[in-house]
Amino acid sequence: MNFPILKSESSLTLNALWKEKFHQIETDWFQNSTPYKPSFLLASDPENFYFLAEVSGDQINLNPETKAGTFTEDLWKFDVAEIFFGEKGSDLYQEFNLAPTGAWFSFLFRGERERLKSLESVSEISAYAECLSNTKWRGSLSIPREHVMLNHNNLTANVTFNLGDEVRYYYSFAQLNSEKPNFHLYQEFMQIHQE
Repeated sequence: MNFPILKSESSLTLNALWKEKFHQIETDWFQNSTPYKPSFLLASDPENFYFLAEVSGDQINLNPETKAGTFTEDLWKFDVAEIFFGEKGSDLYQEFNLAPTGAWFSFLFRGERERLKSLESVSEISAYAECLSNTKWRGSLSIPREHVMLNHNNLTANVTFNLGDEVRYYYSFAQLNSEKPNFHLYQEFMQIHQE
């Protein structure tokens, strides 16, 4: 099964993408239903990848010290949507995080969690997020293609969410083979079919 991506030969707009059908993750890491309903959309055009995330359900757990559009470490400690890109046949993979405040994070890794390169100094990545209520938020990342630092002909991907405060819930679109939540299993990401 391929990872779902909406591809366009012409430039896409976020306004149009918000109207597209999103992919919902129905159960958490342990295959339990939860109070949250996380969903996402991955799209691409000749210039950018677009990652859109929407979460509804329980109270939003956000870090009030983070600011929209800023590169911020440790977003995973609060509510966060994550997209991972991998490279089939390689141990390289890249993680992008998006918080309900619009803060973002990205790192290129080799092997499981060995940091190679930060995107902290990159200003071309555009992050947006808004809290629609105290139980619903949505956000997007526009990522120029050159900042996904992998072979685009062999891309794999996975989308994950960390949600909740006192009780944490972990979601993965791809079925990753680990007893405990571990989103860095790059060998098990799903192939993106690029033409």
